[in-house]
Amino acid sequence: MTALSSHIIHPKSHQHTMSTTKPLKIVLGTVSIGDKVTGPEVPAFLGEFQQHGHVEIDTAAAYPPGKPGVTERVLGEQSGLSNWAQISAKLMGFGEAPNSTEKVREGIEASRERLNGADFDLYYFHLPDKDTPMEEQAAAMDEACKAGNFKRFGISNFSPVQVKELLEVAERKGYVKPSVLQVQYNLFSRRGDEDLLPLLRKHGMSLYAYSPAAAGMLSGKVNRDVADDTESRWSKESFGGQLYVAHYHNDPIFDASRAIREVAAKHDIKGHAAGIRWVVYHSPLSNEHGDAAILGASSVEQLKENLEAVDAGRLPDEVVKTIEDVWPTVKEVAPWSWL
Repeated sequence: MTALSSHIIHPKSHQHTMSTTKPLKIVLGTVSIGDKVTGPEVPAFLGEFQQHGHVEIDTAAAYPPGKPGVTERVLGEQSGLSNWAQISAKLMGFGEAPNSTEKVREGIEASRERLNGADFDLYYFHLPDKDTPMEEQAAAMDEACKAGNFKRFGISNFSPVQVKELLEVAERKGYVKPSVLQVQYNLFSRRGDEDLLPLLRKHGMSLYAYSPAAAGMLSGKVNRDVADDTESRWSKESFGGQLYVAHYHNDPIFDASRAIREVAAKHDIKGHAAGIRWVVYHSPLSNEHGDAAILGASSVEQLKENLEAVDAGRLPDEVVKTIEDVWPTVKEVAPWSWL
């Protein structure tokens, strides 16, 4: 196992001071672990996250892209991780009938083995399953939860219609209901404010936002040519890259990104940081409802920058106003939060 002691600050000795109280919980996204983040960088990456006072770690059987299971196995090699971290995992969402009873049982066992017997806080359906009846999906997670395999049942990338169907089945059959929906949510991907959020609030569900910085659209480094870069997360050769291009590569979003970067720069704030801070401090998401922002990174330094953006607090009014002013210009082409 890899020792974390040189990087981890244990809760009793934790001295990190926030510049302002964060209204949203921060969760670590781990898709880069075992891919961009490897070897001695892994304990440093995890240590940086804990040093900023956070404890929830989100992973998945499908991580990293193209090398499923590697992220979980690398996390399982980190000694002492379960002493401070709350680990959430996702069922493999690809293939035939991924959310079937058999796949749920096999998936939980396989993830637990790779993660060295870790207890799961949340366990998710990673993607909707159109092959398996919703009643079977709900029953499988109910069985697994009541058997003590995880504390909370989560779903990811489900549409409002799919969320509603699952909730109706769970209510009718007396099954455990999902308590968290994880979807893409950021200053460009917020069309769900009108229907998805009210549905979640009605049923006491939390929203965990992935891609809070719009997949790097606000960094100033993304252009239309990036899809041809096979090393980029935007590569059209990858499933994720195809989604990013479909979601964000249009003139209104490029124009809005530039406008936000320019105003943020007047206040010495990077566009990427502005996107994160908007989700954490100014979006409709709230700690009251148990919502969270999932922050990932491709290096320890990038993770540090992202966490420091959170620590910096609320955005200046001028930046917030610009973000709200550009929303009507991108709303019709903005990506949905679900797949």
